[in-house]
Amino acid sequence: MSRKTIYLAAPYRGTPEQIQARMLVVAAFARWTRCQGHFVVSPLFQHWTFDPAHEEVGDGQYWLDLSESMLRDVARKPDDAEIWVLLLPGWEQSTGLAKEIEVSDEVGIRMRYFPAPETIDDLSQMNWAEVSLQRLVASAV
Repeated sequence: MSRKTIYLAAPYRGTPEQIQARMLVVAAFARWTRCQGHFVVSPLFQHWTFDPAHEEVGDGQYWLDLSESMLRDVARKPDDAEIWVLLLPGWEQSTGLAKEIEVSDEVGIRMRYFPAPETIDDLSQMNWAEVSLQRLVASAV
């Protein structure tokens, strides 16, 4: 298998509980991706680290700019780069995720979509440290 650089995208904003539940999924999926030998990049990890109390005020433009910059960097290796979109609850309403998809289309990065559990409540009830992510990967579009 060739090693790829995977830009991992998912919705972020929400209540502190929603963010925590989403980031548990994102972290578990990133761990699985790394175990497959790929490099994983995502502004989600910076956001989660820099604002653990979810108190950031503003319109999120900093994070949109960071996402676009990271995507353009990843696009410099078009044969070895992909964006993987986790379809977590709220993904269709996420302006950040919409921007990431738009930029990915613009720069020509291959996209893959991975479905996730139906609700945030389902996510928070799962022990993601023990969940096999094979079903997510097997159902990727």
